[in-house]
Amino acid sequence: MSLRADIVGQPWPAESRTWSSTDALLYALGVGAGSDERFDELPFVTENSVGRPQRVLPSFVVTLASLGLDPRLGGFDLSQVLHAGMEIELRGVLPAEGAVEAETVAEAVLDKGRDELVVVRTTLREPATGAPLAVARSTSLVVGGGGFGGERGPAPARWQLPAGDPDVSVRMQTRPEQALLYRLSGDRNPLHSDPVAAERAGFARPILHGLCTFGVAARALLHSCAGGDPDRFGRMSVRFTAPVFPGQELLVNAWKAQAGILFQARAGDRVVLDRGVFALRTS
Repeated sequence: MSLRADIVGQPWPAESRTWSSTDALLYALGVGAGSDERFDELPFVTENSVGRPQRVLPSFVVTLASLGLDPRLGGFDLSQVLHAGMEIELRGVLPAEGAVEAETVAEAVLDKGRDELVVVRTTLREPATGAPLAVARSTSLVVGGGGFGGERGPAPARWQLPAGDPDVSVRMQTRPEQALLYRLSGDRNPLHSDPVAAERAGFARPILHGLCTFGVAARALLHSCAGGDPDRFGRMSVRFTAPVFPGQELLVNAWKAQAGILFQARAGDRVVLDRGVFALRTS
């Protein structure tokens, strides 16, 4: 069934979102922080270390935003929905605990022939001032949802894998229990924990959440391109192209280019995150 294209551009009612210090710590552990001695991540995984106040990983914003599809868009079969892309932009500093007002709007419902592409944007604002802290944009593919005569949308932004060796290569080891930790940040889909559900979906065993893979790659870019400082983390966008199994190693390759820092992530011989762009904050 095609989703509701008539809702595009109409803001949904703002919703308050809160988080605690523990929420931020759980998320950090869920994307592997604290497990790699190469990186100084103690501020991301503890709240009471001497002289080390708690910090929040920039990719934590995905847990605060309304991501993916929503019943207000109309009827759809969740088994036919794939998370196709993710983008976050940080415009302020996330405190260890706090609250935001989440403003969500469907930016596009596009007819791609056989399939349908849905883009949802959420802006997170400080309740007192209305200043934006972050923007998250989630793209979902509804398999078989196309052919309804809607707009096809513009061609994708130009992205070409640079020639030559990457300027940065970071290997990130995930853990066998990674998905079990990450699900505590809110995504309890049994596809990521229950072997029976995974088998029904065509996988030999539960797969890692796409947003967990996103968070692991975000850590790699934070440390290799932003000096480990979350205040320098600006924008990160990717396309999801293949699943990752808990325990697999990710190889994040990045190249410095005119368009910013371009990156890919691989698990074995498969590209799992593609068309990646990362940029530092400029203000």
